[in-house]
Amino acid sequence: MSSIADELQKLSDLKEKGVITQDEFEAQKKRLLVEPVKIVKDEEQRTFFDDRGVKVTTTLFSLPNSKTFAMSGVTAVKALKQTPSKGAPIILLIIGLLIAIGAPALGIGMVVVAVLWMMAQKPIFFVVLSTASGETQALQDPSEEWIDQVVAALNKCIVSRG
Repeated sequence: MSSIADELQKLSDLKEKGVITQDEFEAQKKRLLVEPVKIVKDEEQRTFFDDRGVKVTTTLFSLPNSKTFAMSGVTAVKALKQTPSKGAPIILLIIGLLIAIGAPALGIGMVVVAVLWMMAQKPIFFVVLSTASGETQALQDPSEEWIDQVVAALNKCIVSRG
């Protein structure tokens, strides 16, 4: 792997040999110092996960919405499950049961709606990234298995970089 110092030395050698001008040397030097680039050789670039527009490589975690995270800044990863509140459907169910005493058709209709509402509510799973600036919910999906695969790939990437 090349360091910035190695790249600057190569540029200096090219300048001394007359291959590049002083202006070209300064421009490349500025690019290296202002925008440090970690040079990764092709054989070092590894893909840990690539499915449904989500890609985990040695250097990047890319999402379908064009959001990208640098893996060098990710310190930990976890899956998070968010279960929807059943409070409102339960209240509707209780009200429906109470109304069913005086108006059976309306009450039973409310009970049916409440039960269907509760059955339709599904948990949502998230990939949570920890960085120096805090935690970020980077990705969400209704499939726990798929989120677990993404988290496993991210953890493999973190471990592989040492």
